[in-house]
Amino acid sequence: MKQIFLFILINISILSVSLANEPLKNFYLSCEGQIDLDGMGNEKFFQDIKVEYHKNKDGGRFIGYEIKIIQSDAKINIYADRMLLEQVIFNLIGNAVKFSPEHKSIELICKLHGNNIGITVRDFGIGISSESIENVFNLFHRIEKKDSYTQGNGLGLAICKGIVEAHGGNIKAKSDGIDSGSKFIINLPRP
Repeated sequence: MKQIFLFILINISILSVSLANEPLKNFYLSCEGQIDLDGMGNEKFFQDIKVEYHKNKDGGRFIGYEIKIIQSDAKINIYADRMLLEQVIFNLIGNAVKFSPEHKSIELICKLHGNNIGITVRDFGIGISSESIENVFNLFHRIEKKDSYTQGNGLGLAICKGIVEAHGGNIKAKSDGIDSGSKFIINLPRP
């Protein structure tokens, strides 16, 4: 087990927001901790994700949605803090559920991309506008559904980004626009 000590400094730049007529600028939030990197096989990891998904599905959270796991033929050893990576994956799956109509599938894709391991969560939901896609990982940014209220505080994707970057990786969002679904792509370095 390899331990990396971590100091995360998140710069929260809030422009055009005021509190008591005072603009909030460069508000800093810091936390200290550590990440335990464990090697885990992709097949077991994603099977465990699917088992946990079905536990939540039976509990009512994911009723009406099916997850499809698509993996490359290659056995991939993922080095990550298992608990944190699971948190990222479940946040992305939860968002896919929030922004997809019932009876749509959600794909979890794992493939090698050169020196990186690519993990993609793909939905076939409402998509993301080009204006929103640039801000989707900003703290407190929320995408509203036109037909209903969507719960959330705009922290989930910012936290996901921080976790992925703490692993030396990156995360990006892609969408061809409204009503075209979304992809959230995580790239983690291979050891």
